[in-house]
Amino acid sequence: MRKISRHVFLLCVILLLSSPIVSASEAKLRFAVGWGSQPDTFIPLIEEFTKRTGIEIEPIVIPGSYHNAIMVQYASGVLPDLYMVDLVNFAYMVHIGAVLRLEEYYVRDQIDFNKYLPIFDSSRVNGVLYGFPAEGGGYRTDAMFINRDLFLEGGLAYPGPGIQDALTYDEVLTIARKLTRMRTGEEVPYQFGVWASLPTRWLTFVPGAGAKIFNEDKSEILVNSPEMINLLRFFQDMKTNYAVFGGTFESGNVAMDIRFRAQGAVWVDAIGDRFDWSVAPFPAGPAGSIGTTRMNSLVISSNTQYPEEAWEFIKFLMSEEVQQQNAKTGRAVALRSAAVSYLQSSGPPYDLRPFIEGPAVDWSTLLPPPGGVWPTAAVNNILNQTMSGQIAPESAVEQLEQLLQVMLEDVRL
Repeated sequence: MRKISRHVFLLCVILLLSSPIVSASEAKLRFAVGWGSQPDTFIPLIEEFTKRTGIEIEPIVIPGSYHNAIMVQYASGVLPDLYMVDLVNFAYMVHIGAVLRLEEYYVRDQIDFNKYLPIFDSSRVNGVLYGFPAEGGGYRTDAMFINRDLFLEGGLAYPGPGIQDALTYDEVLTIARKLTRMRTGEEVPYQFGVWASLPTRWLTFVPGAGAKIFNEDKSEILVNSPEMINLLRFFQDMKTNYAVFGGTFESGNVAMDIRFRAQGAVWVDAIGDRFDWSVAPFPAGPAGSIGTTRMNSLVISSNTQYPEEAWEFIKFLMSEEVQQQNAKTGRAVALRSAAVSYLQSSGPPYDLRPFIEGPAVDWSTLLPPPGGVWPTAAVNNILNQTMSGQIAPESAVEQLEQLLQVMLEDVRL
């Protein structure tokens, strides 16, 4: 027995001596830094993180289709240690095992979620955290931008930024009709009451309308409902029945524009001092003014050799310093104190409370189950026909139900 024990001991020593022990200073992570403007955001932060910790991170900029490239790397077994995943693909990446589970890391390091906005559902699947909501539209992605000058010229008080100031669908239509203007002898208004990113962002209206796309486990389609019919009728009323829908906010000829937060940052320079404008909460449907949360996640590859070092970088991004820096540049952030710091300004849009105040539903609840491909073109075609009055809302929900049912059956195969 002693001889066997000595042999085992010697074998353990040999294995320990022959196994590489990686310290933080020796770890070099690869980080696919995302699409669009994300590389400009993350690369300076990578440099600062390395300076402070000694952990090297190589930024990888992917040209062309980011998600397709990530899928190719996954299939080849060469996923980067850290990478961004958009919300649409997040559940699928978790489903195929490409993402490291982080729930235990959050618990171990006692992350206090009370300090953050409730946006972490964007990084959860079945209640389990797999990433950090590092970038995207924010807690309440959309709101109603108000041309104050047009309201005052029409003898109307413009709505404020508090959640209690949200206009109902009926109020939106009533105000839009009053503020739509047409010159004698002309067929097209020179001033419109309302505009919205339809049908592109029609899902943002679904929670407040009291409607649903799927049941809780996404095994059934629920679009064929009175609530959804009423929502589509609201769209049709704006576009066709009352013809109050049109214009471009930045040109000054539309009174209310239902749009996502990032557009406001662009309009600050585009509008200048040509007219006065502000932000009001997203319109209230029968269920109230309910926003949608849409964040993209930073994740750690499930096959990384450096999970602790990668997690340290995520915690760095969650820090007060980095979150404040991101908020200062107008980006959506997770930390509540950082979001609150930059809500007020001396000029338009004055108060950004509509983007963090009030209830919100995570966008992921509106998406198909993992493996499902949203039939965007076909859905938009149905919605466009409905808004233009070519088909009735009752017929539209039946068509949507059939279309989505086919998608769901494909997932089950």
